[in-house]
Amino acid sequence: MKVRKPQTPLREDGFTLIEVLVVVVMVGVISSIAAPGWLAFLNRQKVNTVRNELKGIVLDAQLKSQQKSTSYSVVLSTTANGPSAALSTAGSLYPASLLGSKTKGITVSTFISSTATAPTQALTFNYKGEVGADLLPFVIKVSDSSTSNIQQCLIITSLLGNITEASNAVCNNPAAIQP
Repeated sequence: MKVRKPQTPLREDGFTLIEVLVVVVMVGVISSIAAPGWLAFLNRQKVNTVRNELKGIVLDAQLKSQQKSTSYSVVLSTTANGPSAALSTAGSLYPASLLGSKTKGITVSTFISSTATAPTQALTFNYKGEVGADLLPFVIKVSDSSTSNIQQCLIITSLLGNITEASNAVCNNPAAIQP
């Protein structure tokens, strides 16, 4: 007599090729929708980081000029690796430091609102920590060179060096926030 083994049904574990392809297509579609928003977020963060670091450097220069009773300048530039700032006093220039990390493509520009030109890339505080009246309002604009709609700025609005943070259209028209 032959003993029959009970037949077990074939196991169907795993996914079919069609199911895997559907998942891959869905992930691709979701990624293509989310990628532009994520990149814009990263660019805004870079611009905000540079603006915040610039504010710290400007406040540091103002404080040092008051403490040491000597003029200090913040010298700004945009290099191939990103924006940089350096302190300067009485003919000596301290080493420039890059602002933020991985900020290539971020530009820093300055202008004096009353003349709407960029006569200088430096902001100077006198021995009392004041800004010259002919430089007011002094605008330091930080923007992303790859897109024109991301702008952050610091606006020095008074002789005492009051710093106001602003964004987008206000950067081009600082009179809108004048007291």
